[in-house]
Amino acid sequence: MEEVAMKTVKRVLCVVLALALGLAMFAPAVAGEELDPRIAEVQAIIEEYNATHGGTGALSVSYELRRGYDSALVITGEVTGATKSLELPEIQYVRYDWKATLTGETSGEALLIVRRVSFTGGELKTSGLAVEGIYVSINGGTVAGDIRTIRDVDGHGGNVEIYEGAFIGAIVCSIFGLSGNAVVNVTALSAEIVRIQDKAHLHFMENAAVNILYETYIETKAKITGSGARAFIKDAVLYHNAFSYMSGDAIIYSSFWYSSVAQFVFRWIFFPQAMLGF
Repeated sequence: MEEVAMKTVKRVLCVVLALALGLAMFAPAVAGEELDPRIAEVQAIIEEYNATHGGTGALSVSYELRRGYDSALVITGEVTGATKSLELPEIQYVRYDWKATLTGETSGEALLIVRRVSFTGGELKTSGLAVEGIYVSINGGTVAGDIRTIRDVDGHGGNVEIYEGAFIGAIVCSIFGLSGNAVVNVTALSAEIVRIQDKAHLHFMENAAVNILYETYIETKAKITGSGARAFIKDAVLYHNAFSYMSGDAIIYSSFWYSSVAQFVFRWIFFPQAMLGF
């Protein structure tokens, strides 16, 4: 009797395990099916753009199932000589991951219009406005052309974050963050708050206009060069990890390190070329 009972228990466990495995394998498919209408919408937009962009080549889109805002629609392919902007719709909990090449010139509109996008490769290049959105991050690849972000109706966003890759152009945003090993060449920079960390390199092109509404925080490992570097550093709060830490939007110092004397020393020790106008 006990042997029969044990066999029954084993059969039940096998069935339960099989069901659990089946559900685990089926879950991504279900999630993908639920997103199909939205994928189809973006695919239709991409197909229409491929037929009307005025240049050569084609873009494509694929979906990568992740979690929350990490779920991504990945844009790949190559289009050169486009004369029309690409506008991508907002999809809740999904961001766009840009790995494509898109170059061209439009009539005053941004080459790419999108709420939330992360550049992880490829290239976006134009002589005018390259990207218009609410959240723009560069984690690789090259963006040449201006970036303009705005806050949404709830006051969120307006951020430009550059971690890796290269950028050249003007930036207009609420919060500008530069970190990692990114190389940024700005023709103009307008922001409310600027944070520059790690070994990132910010270079001001000749006659670059700079307008920072509130504060600029610069870690001493960063590199600041170009014609506007001295004025930019002079108006910034410099900090060194050995003496300070960041809390929210503020750099926390002891009163000594925040003093004008310490800031003056920081400028000449860590940014001598910029202070000499090089």
